[in-house]
Order: sequence, then C-alpha cells, then structure tokens
Amino acid sequence: MGIALDKDSIIQRLALVEENRRREVEIAMVMAAFLFFLALVWIIQEHKGSNRGYWKASIIFSFLAISGIAYIWVLTLTGSQEPPKKDVILQEQAITSKIVSNYLEGSDKLMELPTGVLIESVDFVSAHNVAFTGYIWQRYSREIPKSMIPGPNDEVPGFTLPQANIGYHDDVAEVFRRVEGDELVIGWYFRSQLRQQLDYAHYPFNREDLRIRIWPRDPYGDFLLVPDLASYPSTRPDILPGMDKNELVLGGWKAESRFFSFRDLNLNTSLGRSSEANQLVLPELIFNIGLRRQFVDAFISHVIPLLIVACLLFAVLVIVTLRQERIGIFGFSTSNVLAYCAALFFVVVISHISLRDGLDAPGDVVYLEYFYFVIYTAILLLSLNSILFTSARISVPFVEYRDNLLVEILYWPFITGTMLVVSFFVFY
Repeated sequence: MGIALDKDSIIQRLALVEENRRREVEIAMVMAAFLFFLALVWIIQEHKGSNRGYWKASIIFSFLAISGIAYIWVLTLTGSQEPPKKDVILQEQAITSKIVSNYLEGSDKLMELPTGVLIESVDFVSAHNVAFTGYIWQRYSREIPKSMIPGPNDEVPGFTLPQANIGYHDDVAEVFRRVEGDELVIGWYFRSQLRQQLDYAHYPFNREDLRIRIWPRDPYGDFLLVPDLASYPSTRPDILPGMDKNELVLGGWKAESRFFSFRDLNLNTSLGRSSEANQLVLPELIFNIGLRRQFVDAFISHVIPLLIVACLLFAVLVIVTLRQERIGIFGFSTSNVLAYCAALFFVVVISHISLRDGLDAPGDVVYLEYFYFVIYTAILLLSLNSILFTSARISVPFVEYRDNLLVEILYWPFITGTMLVVSFFVFY
C-alpha cells in the first residue's frame, strides 16, 4: 500500500505542477488582454481613429501575442515529463526490494533474477520503430538449478524482447560469462528494432518515453526479472544510469531521464498450459528512456521559413491599392497578386510535405502543422481580398475602407492571435 501511495503522490505532484502551469498561462493571457485594453484606450484618446493609432494597436496586439506564444514555449520546454501511470517505478533499492518480496510471497518456486541494461545507441528508424544497441546482463545465484541457466552455446538468452518486429535472436550474442562470488553473471550484446508508442502531436516540443520491455523466457515460469540496481553507481533518473552519455548520439533528441519500472502483464491466454498448472503471470520489467526533442533544428528548418513567407505575404498585401501614385510605384494588379500568392503557396506546400515525410507519422496532425494551416488561410484570404478590392461588381466597405487599411492592420494580429490560441489549446 505504501508503494502505491508513493507512486500516486508522485503523479499527484506532477499533475499539480501541470495545473499550476496552466493557471500561469491563463493569468498571463488575462494580463496581456488587460494591457492591450489599456493601450487601446490610450490610442483612442491620443489618435482618435487616425491611421497611426490603428497601426499602434496592431503592433501592440501582435507583440503581446508573440510574447504569449514564447511564454508557452518556454513553459513547455522546461516542464517535467509525467511517468507512466500504470507502471511501478523501481528507482530506489529499498522500494524495489519491498515490491519484489511481495511477488515472491505469492509463489514458493518463484526466484528473482537481477537484470541490467546498458544502451549504446538509439536510432529512430520510422514513426514507430526505434533501433537499439547495447548490453543486457543477468545474475544467476547458486540457488538456481544449472538446468535453468543458459549454457555457453545456448542460442536463446535468458530473456525475451517482445517488442522486436524481427527475429531478434539472430542479433543477440553472449559476450561475457564470469563468476562473481556466489553468482554467475552472463552478458549479451543485442541489436534490435523495437516497436514504440510515439506521440508527435506536440512536435517540435514533444517528449517521448522509449520503453524496452524485457520478459523472462517463460512468462509463466519461475523467474521474476528485477532491475540490477547494484550495478549502477547511482539510480537517479537525471544522471542517466545505464546509458553511455559521452558517446550516445540521439539525432535531434536530448535524454532527460532513465529508470526501471514494473507493469502488470495481462496476456489473456495460458500459452498452452493446462488449467491445473501455475497461472501466475509475472510483471514485465521495463527500461525507460525519457527524451526531449531539440527545438532549435525544427525552428530553423520550418518556423523561420514560414515567418519569411508571412512577411512576404504582408509585402504583397501592402501593394494592394487603387491610388494611382502607389500603383505607379508598386505596379499593382490582381493578376500579379494571385501569381505571387500561388508561388508562395507552392513554397509552403513543399516545406509542409518535407515536414510530413521527415516525421513519417501518417494520420497525426502535429503542432507545427497549424503554422502551415494559418499560412494557407492567409494566402487564401489575401487572394480573395485582392479580387474583392478591385471588383467593380462587388462593393465591400470593410475592404475598401481607407484603401484596404483594415485588412493590412488586421493581418499580423490574425497570424499571431490565431497561433496563440492554437498554442494554448494544444499544450494546455
């Protein structure tokens, strides 16, 4: 009961932190709205409907919206990752020993088998396949019968990787076997692609929990795989025990935590055993790796190009005019505006396709894609605006007011305000 309460308290603390962050964002947005209201009152009194007053209101609103987006991004980057809710965290030796003793009391034949993991490399092969290389070792005590210990020429190791999407035994090789006191330590080098449940909804601010599930040979057998915490100098998740920090290349990711956990395994089958046989299903041992995506790469490759496209669209919007002196300077015509919009549209589409291909996450709409949707909408509205503005059959006072002034003023508030609302609902 104490273990469950400890785990629940951790989850409750993290949930409280997340709720506090949401309240901070809400308070910040209310303060920004209040500041804009005060600025708007001052602008109305100072400029009384002049063009300069309109532009000041547009600039202030856009600045506050950008500040709000940046604030949400900072909170997201500095936030803590919530541990798996269905798992029992095996971080401290005392808690782990108590958990293991509870399982051992349920069976007279059950024996614990300390198992350790060292990860050498992580490679994201596809949207849901991750390739791992590293070492897995196990400690066999003298109490374990020799018939249950893998032999030197045994092609089957003392564990199973159920997530492997290919036959992993061809890529598992015994690399050492040594006697340490009363124990026999056997180590294997493994290389395998494991299926992972990855969520790209918050890209490029997403965090992922890579999970290496380790089973004994027989899920109904006599071995309970437990973490070999004694083989690590420290079990603190933030110092990444069990990972080669100096040489590990994650390719756009940063490792934040590493820990073992137990999860109850429900096979929903007896695996061919008779009803009289032992039906005790052992928990699976999980090696967890918490990762955070590097934001800078995505910002440079996607956000900055979209920002440039948004600026170019605004430049195109500025040339929309019916004043002869400005037409002579800018050379405005509806066909030119539509041609510019079409060219920018294809640039954005190619970048969007590149993003989808790079993520390889079909069916999921990621956070960064909303930036593209906003730009698509801006391109469409800008094209429609140029047609309505020059149309002799259709008169739209909103568009014609002061030579398209309102559309120009609302352009940046529309872009930044929409992304602020999207950012709030996506993350909080």
